[in-house]
Amino acid sequence: MPRFIIAITLVCVAAFLVPGVTYPAARPFFAQHQGKEKEELLKKVSPGADEYRKNSMDEKEYYECYRNGKIIGYVIYTVGNGYSGDINMLVGIDNDAKITGIEVLSHKENPGMGARCVEVRPKEKEPWFLAQFKGKPASELNRKTIDAITGATITTEAVIKAVKEQAAAFLGKVKRG
Repeated sequence: MPRFIIAITLVCVAAFLVPGVTYPAARPFFAQHQGKEKEELLKKVSPGADEYRKNSMDEKEYYECYRNGKIIGYVIYTVGNGYSGDINMLVGIDNDAKITGIEVLSHKENPGMGARCVEVRPKEKEPWFLAQFKGKPASELNRKTIDAITGATITTEAVIKAVKEQAAAFLGKVKRG
């Protein structure tokens, strides 16, 4: 019995010490990986850019997107109020206020229903629902220009509303500033 207690104690101590010792050494790797992941997301929503500069306005971060040193658009963080909770997205907008891409970062929508907003159909490379937004002016987004997700009207409207309203508000502030 005492050997068993000693063995369990050693396993528990190791389980707590190993991450504490290895994480500081691995931190640069994690930071580099997160940087690459962020850049991949930015390229997905603003594919024409070759440089992204983080900026902020009203305590909200956004990215200015550049190609050959000229600003070609922006990437903003938006939140829609879906059926089961927040839908967090990155939205690319060009200088003509057209959507260049949308990436859902997280959501709590129901599987088989609202979660289909990130569904990629066979032989396609990106979610069919989000692909509809590309090239459309943010101000013209509505249920007539975007096909709804069957059985997920609230999710559909949440994404449309968040992208349309938050893009318009952002662009209005940028143009005044």
